[in-house]
Amino acid sequence: REEELLYLTFIEDVTNEILRLGLFSNRVLDQLFECYIEENKNRLDEGRMRHMLAVLKSDLGCGQDSETELIHAGHASLDLLD
Repeated sequence: REEELLYLTFIEDVTNEILRLGLFSNRVLDQLFECYIEENKNRLDEGRMRHMLAVLKSDLGCGQDSETELIHAGHASLDLLD
């Protein structure tokens, strides 16, 4: 039960970050996901995190083969990842 809460918190944090930035594309999502995996891999299973993030990415309509990009009017959010 406690472990499930850790994973739910993980995916909630990622989702909130995507919404906070106000923009995303496949490239930016991948960068963000890798940052969160790196931050959490010492306490959560990397395979499970990657699976959860793949589901989230699919839910957002940004699959591996998708060229979909949703872009906010301001590009400053990209700088936050760098």
